[in-house]
Amino acid sequence: MLDDNINYEKSSELDKKTERIDKLINKTNSGKSAFSAGKLLYEIREKKEFINKGYNSFSFYLKNELRTSDAKANSYINIYRIYDEDDIGDLILVTHLLYLAEQDEDIREKILLVAKEIDKKTTNTNHQKVEKGSNKIENPTKADVSLKNNLPSNEISKNENKTFKIRPEYDKDYLTASVNLLNSAKNDGQKITDELAKTAFDISTKINQERGFEKIKLPNSFGKKLEPKYFLELSDLYKNEPINEYNLVALFCIMFHLIKTTEFKYNKNSILRFNSINFVRAEFPDAEIEFYDINKQRYSNLSVEFEFRSSNYIMHEHPKSQINCNLIICWENNLNKKDIEKFGMKIPPIISISELLKTGKIELC
Repeated sequence: MLDDNINYEKSSELDKKTERIDKLINKTNSGKSAFSAGKLLYEIREKKEFINKGYNSFSFYLKNELRTSDAKANSYINIYRIYDEDDIGDLILVTHLLYLAEQDEDIREKILLVAKEIDKKTTNTNHQKVEKGSNKIENPTKADVSLKNNLPSNEISKNENKTFKIRPEYDKDYLTASVNLLNSAKNDGQKITDELAKTAFDISTKINQERGFEKIKLPNSFGKKLEPKYFLELSDLYKNEPINEYNLVALFCIMFHLIKTTEFKYNKNSILRFNSINFVRAEFPDAEIEFYDINKQRYSNLSVEFEFRSSNYIMHEHPKSQINCNLIICWENNLNKKDIEKFGMKIPPIISISELLKTGKIELC
Protein backbone atom coordinates (compact mmCIF):
# COMPACT_ATOMS: atom_id res chain seq x y z
CA MET A 1 0.00 0.00 0.00
CA LEU A 2 2.83 2.38 0.85
CA ASP A 3 4.46 1.80 -2.54
CA ASP A 4 1.13 2.46 -4.27
CA ASN A 5 0.78 5.77 -2.43
CA ILE A 6 4.32 6.78 -3.36
CA ASN A 7 3.75 5.87 -7.02
CA TYR A 8 0.47 7.79 -7.03
CA GLU A 9 2.17 10.87 -5.58
CA LYS A 10 4.98 10.68 -8.14
CA SER A 11 2.48 10.25 -10.98
CA SER A 12 0.43 13.16 -9.67
CA GLU A 13 3.51 15.35 -9.39
CA LEU A 14 4.45 14.53 -12.97
CA ASP A 15 0.92 15.43 -14.10
CA LYS A 16 1.33 18.85 -12.49
CA LYS A 17 4.68 19.38 -14.20
CA THR A 18 3.23 18.25 -17.52
CA GLU A 19 0.31 20.67 -17.23
CA ARG A 20 2.71 23.46 -16.39
CA ILE A 21 5.01 22.63 -19.34
CA ASP A 22 2.04 22.50 -21.71
CA LYS A 23 1.04 26.04 -20.75
CA LEU A 24 4.63 27.27 -21.00
CA ILE A 25 5.37 25.93 -24.47
CA ASN A 26 1.96 26.15 -26.14
CA LYS A 27 0.44 29.33 -24.73
CA THR A 28 3.33 31.79 -24.96
CA ASN A 29 6.49 32.60 -26.90
CA SER A 30 8.17 34.13 -23.85
CA GLY A 31 11.85 33.41 -23.41
CA LYS A 32 11.46 33.24 -19.65
CA SER A 33 8.68 30.70 -20.07
CA ALA A 34 10.92 28.70 -22.39
CA PHE A 35 13.61 28.65 -19.70
CA SER A 36 11.12 27.39 -17.10
CA ALA A 37 9.81 24.73 -19.49
CA GLY A 38 13.35 23.64 -20.27
CA LYS A 39 14.14 23.26 -16.59
CA LEU A 40 11.11 21.03 -16.02
CA LEU A 41 11.77 18.98 -19.15
CA TYR A 42 15.39 18.53 -18.14
CA GLU A 43 14.38 17.24 -14.70
CA ILE A 44 11.88 14.81 -16.17
CA ARG A 45 14.40 13.49 -18.68
CA GLU A 46 17.41 13.23 -16.38
CA LYS A 47 15.51 11.76 -13.42
CA LYS A 48 13.49 9.51 -15.74
CA GLU A 49 10.30 10.74 -14.11
CA PHE A 50 8.36 9.67 -17.21
CA ILE A 51 8.58 6.11 -15.85
CA ASN A 52 6.06 7.13 -13.18
CA LYS A 53 3.43 7.33 -15.93
CA GLY A 54 4.38 3.99 -17.43
CA TYR A 55 6.49 5.32 -20.32
CA ASN A 56 9.72 3.54 -21.13
CA SER A 57 11.26 6.53 -22.92
CA PHE A 58 11.28 10.31 -22.80
CA SER A 59 10.16 10.39 -26.44
CA PHE A 60 6.97 8.44 -25.72
CA TYR A 61 6.21 10.74 -22.80
CA LEU A 62 6.63 13.82 -25.03
CA LYS A 63 4.48 12.41 -27.81
CA ASN A 64 1.62 11.19 -25.64
CA GLU A 65 1.51 13.75 -22.85
CA LEU A 66 2.68 16.95 -24.55
CA ARG A 67 2.07 16.20 -28.23
CA THR A 68 5.52 17.47 -29.04
CA SER A 69 8.77 16.19 -30.52
CA ASP A 70 12.21 15.45 -29.13
CA ALA A 71 13.63 18.29 -31.21
CA LYS A 72 11.28 20.88 -29.73
CA ALA A 73 11.79 19.60 -26.19
CA ASN A 74 15.57 19.60 -26.65
CA SER A 75 15.46 23.20 -27.87
CA TYR A 76 13.83 24.23 -24.58
CA ILE A 77 16.26 22.12 -22.59
CA ASN A 78 19.16 23.79 -24.38
CA ILE A 79 17.80 27.20 -23.43
CA TYR A 80 17.77 26.08 -19.79
CA ARG A 81 21.32 24.71 -20.02
CA ILE A 82 22.86 27.61 -21.98
CA TYR A 83 21.34 30.63 -20.26
CA ASP A 84 21.18 32.00 -16.74
CA GLU A 85 17.60 32.91 -15.92
CA ASP A 86 18.60 36.33 -14.59
CA ASP A 87 20.14 37.22 -17.96
CA ILE A 88 16.87 36.72 -19.84
CA GLY A 89 14.81 39.89 -20.31
CA ASP A 90 11.10 39.95 -19.52
CA LEU A 91 10.04 40.33 -23.16
CA ILE A 92 12.63 38.43 -25.16
CA LEU A 93 11.12 35.56 -27.16
CA VAL A 94 11.99 31.89 -27.39
CA THR A 95 12.91 32.35 -31.07
CA HIS A 96 15.37 35.06 -30.07
CA LEU A 97 17.00 32.81 -27.49
CA LEU A 98 17.27 29.93 -29.94
CA TYR A 99 18.97 32.19 -32.46
CA LEU A 100 21.38 33.67 -29.91
CA ALA A 101 22.22 30.20 -28.61
CA GLU A 102 24.00 29.57 -31.93
CA GLN A 103 26.25 32.61 -31.51
CA ASP A 104 29.60 33.02 -29.77
CA GLU A 105 29.20 33.30 -26.01
CA ASP A 106 30.70 36.79 -25.68
CA ILE A 107 28.43 38.19 -28.41
CA ARG A 108 25.39 36.38 -27.00
CA GLU A 109 25.98 37.79 -23.51
CA LYS A 110 26.36 41.37 -24.73
CA ILE A 111 23.25 41.21 -26.93
CA LEU A 112 21.25 39.73 -24.04
CA LEU A 113 22.36 42.58 -21.80
CA VAL A 114 21.22 45.23 -24.28
CA ALA A 115 17.92 43.43 -24.92
CA LYS A 116 17.26 43.13 -21.19
CA GLU A 117 17.74 46.86 -20.69
CA ILE A 118 15.34 47.60 -23.55
CA ASP A 119 12.79 45.14 -22.11
CA LYS A 120 13.03 46.82 -18.72
CA LYS A 121 12.33 50.27 -20.15
CA THR A 122 9.45 48.95 -22.27
CA THR A 123 7.85 47.11 -19.35
CA ASN A 124 8.16 50.13 -17.04
CA THR A 125 6.60 52.39 -19.68
CA ASN A 126 3.61 50.10 -20.10
CA HIS A 127 3.17 49.64 -16.36
CA GLN A 128 2.83 53.40 -16.15
CA LYS A 129 0.12 53.30 -18.80
CA VAL A 130 -1.81 50.74 -16.79
CA GLU A 131 -1.41 52.67 -13.55
CA LYS A 132 -2.82 55.76 -15.26
CA GLY A 133 -5.99 53.84 -16.06
CA SER A 134 -5.35 52.89 -19.66
CA ASN A 135 -7.71 50.09 -20.74
CA LYS A 136 -5.35 48.74 -23.32
CA ILE A 137 -1.65 48.66 -24.04
CA GLU A 138 -1.26 50.51 -27.33
CA ASN A 139 1.49 48.23 -28.53
CA PRO A 140 0.13 45.31 -30.60
CA THR A 141 2.17 42.12 -30.59
CA LYS A 142 3.03 39.44 -33.06
CA ALA A 143 4.68 37.53 -30.24
CA ASP A 144 1.67 37.11 -27.95
CA VAL A 145 3.56 37.93 -24.77
CA SER A 146 0.97 38.74 -22.11
CA LEU A 147 1.46 41.64 -19.77
CA LYS A 148 -0.77 39.85 -17.29
CA ASN A 149 2.28 37.94 -16.09
CA ASN A 150 3.86 41.25 -15.06
CA LEU A 151 0.80 42.94 -13.55
CA PRO A 152 -0.33 42.96 -9.92
CA SER A 153 -3.35 40.71 -9.34
CA ASN A 154 -5.59 43.67 -8.51
CA GLU A 155 -4.81 45.24 -11.90
CA ILE A 156 -5.68 41.98 -13.65
CA SER A 157 -9.01 41.71 -11.84
CA LYS A 158 -9.89 45.29 -12.70
CA ASN A 159 -9.33 44.56 -16.36
CA GLU A 160 -10.19 40.90 -16.60
CA ASN A 161 -12.17 41.50 -19.79
CA LYS A 162 -9.31 43.39 -21.40
CA THR A 163 -6.39 41.83 -23.25
CA PHE A 164 -3.02 43.17 -22.17
CA LYS A 165 -0.28 42.45 -24.66
CA ILE A 166 3.19 43.79 -24.95
CA ARG A 167 5.94 43.04 -27.42
CA PRO A 168 9.68 43.61 -27.34
CA GLU A 169 10.96 46.72 -29.06
CA TYR A 170 12.97 44.53 -31.43
CA ASP A 171 12.43 41.50 -33.63
CA LYS A 172 14.83 38.84 -34.93
CA ASP A 173 16.09 41.14 -37.71
CA TYR A 174 17.37 43.56 -35.07
CA LEU A 175 19.26 40.75 -33.37
CA THR A 176 20.56 39.35 -36.66
CA ALA A 177 21.97 42.68 -37.79
CA SER A 178 23.52 43.30 -34.36
CA VAL A 179 25.11 39.86 -34.22
CA ASN A 180 26.51 40.17 -37.74
CA LEU A 181 28.03 43.56 -36.94
CA LEU A 182 29.63 42.22 -33.79
CA ASN A 183 30.92 39.14 -35.59
CA SER A 184 32.55 41.40 -38.15
CA ALA A 185 34.10 43.51 -35.39
CA LYS A 186 35.40 40.37 -33.67
CA ASN A 187 36.95 39.13 -36.92
CA ASP A 188 38.48 42.60 -37.26
CA GLY A 189 40.22 42.13 -33.90
CA GLN A 190 37.94 44.39 -31.88
CA LYS A 191 36.93 43.55 -28.32
CA ILE A 192 33.20 42.93 -27.84
CA THR A 193 32.28 45.47 -25.17
CA ASP A 194 28.96 46.59 -23.73
CA GLU A 195 29.31 49.88 -25.59
CA LEU A 196 30.06 48.20 -28.90
CA ALA A 197 27.02 45.93 -28.50
CA LYS A 198 24.81 48.92 -27.72
CA THR A 199 26.14 50.73 -30.80
CA ALA A 200 25.42 47.66 -32.94
CA PHE A 201 21.88 47.50 -31.57
CA ASP A 202 21.36 51.22 -32.18
CA ILE A 203 22.46 50.84 -35.81
CA SER A 204 20.23 47.79 -36.20
CA THR A 205 17.30 49.74 -34.78
CA LYS A 206 17.93 52.64 -37.15
CA ILE A 207 17.97 50.45 -40.27
CA ASN A 208 14.86 48.56 -39.18
CA GLN A 209 12.70 51.28 -37.63
CA GLU A 210 11.01 52.36 -40.87
CA ARG A 211 9.70 48.86 -41.44
CA GLY A 212 8.54 48.50 -37.86
CA PHE A 213 6.27 45.53 -37.28
CA GLU A 214 4.28 45.71 -40.49
CA LYS A 215 2.05 42.78 -41.32
CA ILE A 216 3.44 40.17 -43.67
CA LYS A 217 2.05 40.85 -47.11
CA LEU A 218 0.30 38.08 -48.99
CA PRO A 219 1.97 36.74 -52.16
CA ASN A 220 -0.56 38.53 -54.38
CA SER A 221 -0.22 41.87 -52.56
CA PHE A 222 1.32 44.82 -54.33
CA GLY A 223 2.77 48.21 -53.52
CA LYS A 224 1.42 51.64 -54.26
CA LYS A 225 1.24 52.90 -57.82
CA LEU A 226 4.62 53.38 -59.48
CA GLU A 227 5.01 57.04 -60.41
CA PRO A 228 8.58 57.67 -61.63
CA LYS A 229 9.75 61.24 -62.23
CA TYR A 230 12.15 59.91 -64.86
CA PHE A 231 11.84 57.01 -67.30
CA LEU A 232 8.12 57.79 -67.45
CA GLU A 233 7.36 55.02 -69.94
CA LEU A 234 8.18 52.54 -67.19
CA SER A 235 4.80 53.15 -65.54
CA ASP A 236 3.15 51.61 -68.63
CA LEU A 237 5.28 48.48 -68.23
CA TYR A 238 5.24 47.98 -64.47
CA LYS A 239 2.27 49.28 -62.50
CA ASN A 240 3.26 49.13 -58.81
CA GLU A 241 6.25 49.72 -56.60
CA PRO A 242 8.03 46.53 -55.47
CA ILE A 243 7.35 45.17 -51.99
CA ASN A 244 9.98 42.43 -51.98
CA GLU A 245 13.15 41.28 -53.72
CA TYR A 246 11.30 39.30 -56.40
CA ASN A 247 9.33 42.38 -57.41
CA LEU A 248 12.57 44.37 -57.55
CA VAL A 249 14.29 41.88 -59.87
CA ALA A 250 11.27 41.91 -62.19
CA LEU A 251 11.19 45.72 -62.23
CA PHE A 252 14.93 45.94 -62.90
CA CYS A 253 14.78 43.52 -65.82
CA ILE A 254 11.85 45.40 -67.33
CA MET A 255 13.56 48.78 -67.02
CA PHE A 256 16.99 47.53 -68.05
CA HIS A 257 16.78 48.82 -71.63
CA LEU A 258 15.73 52.26 -70.33
CA ILE A 259 18.84 52.74 -68.18
CA LYS A 260 21.47 51.31 -70.54
CA THR A 261 22.67 54.80 -71.48
CA THR A 262 22.79 56.04 -67.90
CA GLU A 263 26.42 56.42 -66.90
CA PHE A 264 27.74 56.33 -63.35
CA LYS A 265 31.05 56.55 -61.55
CA TYR A 266 31.94 53.16 -60.08
CA ASN A 267 35.34 54.03 -58.62
CA LYS A 268 38.10 56.57 -59.18
CA ASN A 269 39.07 55.12 -62.53
CA SER A 270 35.85 53.69 -63.93
CA ILE A 271 32.73 55.23 -65.42
CA LEU A 272 30.28 52.47 -66.29
CA ARG A 273 27.03 51.92 -68.11
CA PHE A 274 24.92 48.76 -68.24
CA ASN A 275 25.38 46.56 -71.28
CA SER A 276 23.70 43.17 -70.73
CA ILE A 277 22.47 40.75 -68.05
CA ASN A 278 24.52 37.56 -68.21
CA PHE A 279 22.33 35.63 -65.76
CA VAL A 280 20.02 35.86 -62.75
CA ARG A 281 19.87 33.00 -60.25
CA ALA A 282 18.78 32.04 -56.75
CA GLU A 283 22.24 31.62 -55.18
CA PHE A 284 24.45 34.41 -53.90
CA PRO A 285 25.31 36.58 -55.72
CA ASP A 286 22.02 36.86 -57.56
CA ALA A 287 23.27 38.01 -60.95
CA GLU A 288 26.16 38.81 -63.22
CA ILE A 289 25.86 41.92 -65.34
CA GLU A 290 28.14 43.09 -68.12
CA PHE A 291 29.11 46.77 -68.05
CA TYR A 292 30.98 48.94 -70.48
CA ASP A 293 33.83 50.94 -68.93
CA ILE A 294 33.92 54.26 -70.78
CA ASN A 295 37.33 55.33 -69.45
CA LYS A 296 39.04 52.01 -70.18
CA GLN A 297 36.96 51.35 -73.32
CA ARG A 298 36.35 47.73 -72.46
CA TYR A 299 33.65 45.43 -71.12
CA SER A 300 33.71 43.86 -67.65
CA ASN A 301 31.43 41.66 -65.58
CA LEU A 302 30.28 42.51 -62.06
CA SER A 303 28.60 40.20 -59.57
CA VAL A 304 25.37 41.76 -58.33
CA GLU A 305 23.17 41.06 -55.31
CA PHE A 306 19.54 42.22 -55.38
CA GLU A 307 17.99 43.25 -52.07
CA PHE A 308 14.65 44.93 -51.44
CA ARG A 309 16.34 47.00 -48.73
CA SER A 310 20.10 47.32 -48.66
CA SER A 311 20.13 46.30 -44.99
CA ASN A 312 19.01 42.82 -46.04
CA TYR A 313 22.56 42.31 -47.29
CA ILE A 314 23.56 42.23 -43.62
CA MET A 315 20.47 40.33 -42.45
CA HIS A 316 21.16 37.56 -44.95
CA GLU A 317 24.76 37.34 -43.68
CA HIS A 318 26.26 37.91 -47.12
CA PRO A 319 29.34 39.70 -45.71
CA LYS A 320 30.42 36.29 -44.37
CA SER A 321 30.54 34.84 -47.86
CA GLN A 322 33.91 34.16 -49.46
CA ILE A 323 32.31 34.76 -52.88
CA ASN A 324 32.91 38.20 -54.31
CA CYS A 325 30.05 40.68 -54.73
CA ASN A 326 30.72 43.92 -56.59
CA LEU A 327 27.39 45.75 -56.42
CA ILE A 328 24.11 45.82 -54.48
CA ILE A 329 20.98 46.83 -56.37
CA CYS A 330 18.11 47.62 -54.00
CA TRP A 331 14.80 49.40 -54.01
CA GLU A 332 15.49 51.33 -50.82
CA ASN A 333 18.89 52.11 -49.38
CA ASN A 334 18.67 52.26 -45.58
CA LEU A 335 22.33 51.69 -44.75
CA ASN A 336 24.84 54.28 -43.63
CA LYS A 337 28.08 52.70 -44.76
CA LYS A 338 30.14 54.79 -42.34
CA ASP A 339 28.22 53.26 -39.44
CA ILE A 340 28.79 49.76 -40.80
CA GLU A 341 32.49 50.27 -41.49
CA LYS A 342 33.09 51.00 -37.81
CA PHE A 343 32.70 47.26 -37.31
CA GLY A 344 35.18 46.36 -40.03
CA MET A 345 32.39 45.20 -42.35
CA LYS A 346 32.80 45.91 -46.06
CA ILE A 347 29.65 46.67 -48.05
CA PRO A 348 29.75 46.79 -51.88
CA PRO A 349 28.62 49.97 -53.67
CA ILE A 350 24.83 50.38 -53.64
CA ILE A 351 22.39 51.48 -56.34
CA SER A 352 18.91 52.50 -55.13
CA ILE A 353 16.31 52.03 -57.88
CA SER A 354 13.77 54.23 -56.10
CA GLU A 355 16.32 57.08 -56.05
CA LEU A 356 17.16 56.47 -59.71
CA LEU A 357 13.50 56.88 -60.66
CA LYS A 358 13.32 60.10 -58.63
CA THR A 359 16.52 61.75 -59.90
CA GLY A 360 17.25 60.09 -63.25
CA LYS A 361 20.82 59.58 -62.04
CA ILE A 362 22.81 56.67 -60.65
CA GLU A 363 24.80 57.76 -57.63
CA LEU A 364 26.46 54.94 -55.74
CA CYS A 365 26.06 54.92 -51.99
